Amino acid sequence: MGSIQKRDKHRWKARYRGPDGRERSKMFTTEREAKDWLASRTVDLRRGDWTDPKLAQVTVGAWGAVWLERKTVRLKPSTIASYESLFRSLILPDWGTSASETSRSTTSTAGLPGCRTGSVRRRFGRLTRS
Repeated sequence: MGSIQKRDKHRWKARYRGPDGRERSKMFTTEREAKDWLASRTVDLRRGDWTDPKLAQVTVGAWGAVWLERKTVRLKPSTIASYESLFRSLILPDWGTSASETSRSTTSTAGLPGCRTGSVRRRFGRLTRS
């Protein structure tokens, strides 16, 4: 699924192709680290848990703002205000600056630690269904 190359005396390069066909690579100081990293990426790809590294740099706050903007196209103003209020009060304080890779699905809050149970999941979870 990928390959490892010795680049010089103390560096190893591991690389693989993502589901989008683009090559991803990373440099390591030991062959063992390179093999472990590549094995982890391979498992993620096979399980369907792979996340594009560039998209993983997007914060939950930024992702949420885009999500809200897309949802508001077909909603009543009162619903939009409710969604924005819930997002500001329940999601942004705890996860606004977290990397969005903690939530792999763009249609579910199941990946966010506090959204599995409790009032956040009950109140905000229903907003994320398509």
